[in-house]
Amino acid sequence: GSPTFVPPATPSFVDVGTTSPVYQQVEWMKASGISTGTSNGNGTFSYKPLDPVSRQAMSAFLYRAYHVAG
Repeated sequence: GSPTFVPPATPSFVDVGTTSPVYQQVEWMKASGISTGTSNGNGTFSYKPLDPVSRQAMSAFLYRAYHVAG
């Protein structure tokens, strides 16, 4: 894609590390404001990459992505 996105050296989510095959994409979603993750209540956030996505959450993702691209 363009422009090139360089993910941060430190992961934003405790469950998606720098060696994850989707690290760059997940960090792009975070940096773009499309996904904020789930608060763990201790100052950290989880992305929960293997959890199902509800229709409600998908609507929010699509709405935010539209406003990023639009």
